[in-house]
Amino acid sequence: LMGEPLTAEAISAFKEQLGVHPTEEANFGWIAEVGLRSPLPPRWTCHEDEESGFIYYVDHDRQASSWENPLVPHLRRIVEIGRGYLQKPVAGFFEGQKGI
Repeated sequence: LMGEPLTAEAISAFKEQLGVHPTEEANFGWIAEVGLRSPLPPRWTCHEDEESGFIYYVDHDRQASSWENPLVPHLRRIVEIGRGYLQKPVAGFFEGQKGI
């Protein structure tokens, strides 16, 4: 939960959710830690499931819950953009990614 120290296990699990392969650790591993330390969108809260100990997320606008952090789709996109750049590192690459 927010404010608690991050464990290596939590960071590793989040990297897996983001699709960061162990061979990509040097390039993209930091995204998982930053994502876990980032605040949730305004309408979201996170809670610990008492039975499993897992964290779940609640979207109060839609009255819906999810096991997936609401930042995951956006962070996955950052990883995809980074992979694209590494495959073809050209000047202006990131300018072309704006608005995607």
